[in-house]
Parts: sequence; C-alpha cells; structure tokens
Amino acid sequence: MLNPTNSLSVLDQIINETVSHIHDYTHSPQDFTRKRKLTAGTMIKTMLNMQGNSLNIELFNAFPGIDEQVSASAFEQQKGKLKPDCFKHIFHQFNQQIANAQLLDHHYHVLAIDGSDFDLPWNPTSKYVCDFSKNKPYCQMYVNTLYDLLNKSYQDCISQPKTAMDERGSVLAILDHLPDDSIVMMDLGYPSFNLIENLNRHQGVALSYSSQVRRQYQRNSKFARW
Repeated sequence: MLNPTNSLSVLDQIINETVSHIHDYTHSPQDFTRKRKLTAGTMIKTMLNMQGNSLNIELFNAFPGIDEQVSASAFEQQKGKLKPDCFKHIFHQFNQQIANAQLLDHHYHVLAIDGSDFDLPWNPTSKYVCDFSKNKPYCQMYVNTLYDLLNKSYQDCISQPKTAMDERGSVLAILDHLPDDSIVMMDLGYPSFNLIENLNRHQGVALSYSSQVRRQYQRNSKFARW
C-alpha cells in the first residue's frame, strides 16, 4: 500500500506490472519486441521524470553516459508506440494503492473539479491549434481535473483542445469515476440542468454550489428544494 516513504517503490512496481502486458497499450503486437536501449519500461519512466525542458535536455539528463545517449528521433519513434491508455492505467493503479485515505467525518470523499490551460509546442498540424487573435496561432489544451482535497491527489483528468473545451461534458465523463459518498465542489462554469439530473441519479454524491449558482438554478421551480 502507498505511503509517503514508499511511493516511488510502489510506482516502480506498477510500471513493471504494466510492462508485463505492454501490448495492451501499444498500437501493434510487434511494438517493443526487439531489444533496444529504449525499452517500454525505460520509455515510461523517462516520460514520467520529464520536467518541462527541451527534449534534447531531458534526454541528456536521463541518459548522461556517452554509451547511453539516444537521439530525439529514436525517442519519438518509441513514444509513438505507446497509447495514452498506458499512462491512464498507471495513474489509476497508483491511486488505488493509497493506504488509510483521509475522509471527512471518516466517511466522505471531498473532491474538487476545475480546469486549466496548458500551452503546447507549436505544431501546425496539431488538433490543439488555436487562433483566437487571428494573427498569431499557437497550440493549447484545456485540462479538467478531479482532485482529492484531503489526500492531496489527482483522481482523474480529461484533456480537450482549447477550441473545443467542454467543461460540462467533461464533468459527465468524470462522474463515472466518482467514489460513493462524495462531496464535489466546482465553480460557476460547470453546473447545468443535465449535470444536476445526472447527479440526482448517482447514488451517494452531493454537489456543493456557490450562492450565485444556487440562485441561478432556484429560478426554476423544479429545483426550488435546494
């Protein structure tokens, strides 16, 4: 089970377990079958250890030895073999290992949902291209995250192109991963009648609204009971 002193060891075990059936998360059963410097396990650990520098600097820091060095091209080719689901699996497996999770009144999960913009390297063919200024396009994604406030851990995330961001739609997808007996907080951009109805049908979930949101929806008699 996960605790602050063994978190890296637990993560290493989860990565090794994932690598043992890596073809569940590759585009072809032939991927990662040949012996190379950049094995599936090395690729996963290298990507998780990256700190926002240029790719060449990250690779130099990860493989400083002359005999260890790999090219950016080789790294990109190996990275392209992995599906995003590989990291999603590791993420959820890691969260499931938390020992003695803190609960409000020993019963309730306290969660928050919010979104953030993330700038990406420029790629004119990317689905993340934005051109709001009409004269200087750039790449940006919008990420909606589910955060456990008491245990200080991210529980889920959904990324979208900034030009197609859909906060309300992302919340509906996140609902599938909410544990029972959850208190969820979110800001004004998320609530909708569709969301409220979905939450009414989701057992053991309470939604916290600001007074402004409450007033907005109380205008409809259907929700006067709030």
